[in-house]
Amino acid sequence: MRFVKPKSKETMKFITIAVILMIVVSTYLFDPFSYHDDIKREYYAEQAVLKAQQEAQKFDPVAEDYFTKNPPKMVYPDNGEMYFEAPVEAVIEPTLDPVIKDPLAKRSAKIAIVIDDVGMNRKWSKASIDLPAGVTLALLPYADKVREDAKAARERGHELIIHTPMEAMNPDLDYGGMSLMTSMSLKELSQAFDKITQTFDGYKGVNNHMGSKLTQDEDAMRQLMSILKTRQLYFLDSKTIHTSVAPQVAEDVGLPYAVRDVFLDHEDTPEYVAHALSEVERIAAEYGQAIAIGHPKENTIEALQKWLPTLKDKGFELVPMSELVVTP
Repeated sequence: MRFVKPKSKETMKFITIAVILMIVVSTYLFDPFSYHDDIKREYYAEQAVLKAQQEAQKFDPVAEDYFTKNPPKMVYPDNGEMYFEAPVEAVIEPTLDPVIKDPLAKRSAKIAIVIDDVGMNRKWSKASIDLPAGVTLALLPYADKVREDAKAARERGHELIIHTPMEAMNPDLDYGGMSLMTSMSLKELSQAFDKITQTFDGYKGVNNHMGSKLTQDEDAMRQLMSILKTRQLYFLDSKTIHTSVAPQVAEDVGLPYAVRDVFLDHEDTPEYVAHALSEVERIAAEYGQAIAIGHPKENTIEALQKWLPTLKDKGFELVPMSELVVTP
């Protein structure tokens, strides 16, 4: 029997090294993503997530939460280069951010002040007309001198809207002989509104005087919104009741609309009005706009006379009501 001579230690060492080298070369040649690449990918993925979260924090806390729950997706282009792309839905442009944390820096927070019931109290209605032109005046159609007041207000540059009497939950209230009621047919509603619109000229929109019952009635509001749309008027929901359906119906019909944020004089005291004006500033600073409704009362008008001149230095802009309506 012939015996094979055992290989030397040096030969065995050489073979071992060669095998290891072959494995390593094979891995790099035939595995498109080596162990080293895996490490790099994990690192860059972590960095992409962190960067996305940091960018989101600059704009919106909601976006930060979205990035946390929906990390960026890794994409492998044909050329083999790796990059990371956040979902399209998560992209937030800073210029579209509606939250204004520092109105002095952006100077774009807008405030609309509407004075309701103009024409009833002669002294303070005149004082309302004497307010800066950016204040919107809502004239009651059954006021004695409504046409005269409307002419004076237009000459001062005010935007006018019709403070339209609408049915309230309390059946004993006085509507001044003209009101829109839930029991009216479309024809009756249209005729009643025609009568209201003939009391003065130059109005751009409508808001509700009372109306806690009518603004909850979807059918009646749909009829009214259709009438307003044909006349190219907007609707401001005074929000005399929190269950009003006016905004939803206006959206469905395609009518420009807005909703009141703050009542300035729900309580007729200087302290209440001052607090309400502070709330207007807070809402405008946070959301970029605010809509407030007040009345021709001594405490309200005197507070506005002092407060309105301060808005520009605070970074707010007084605008007519029509600038803040939503157009569906």
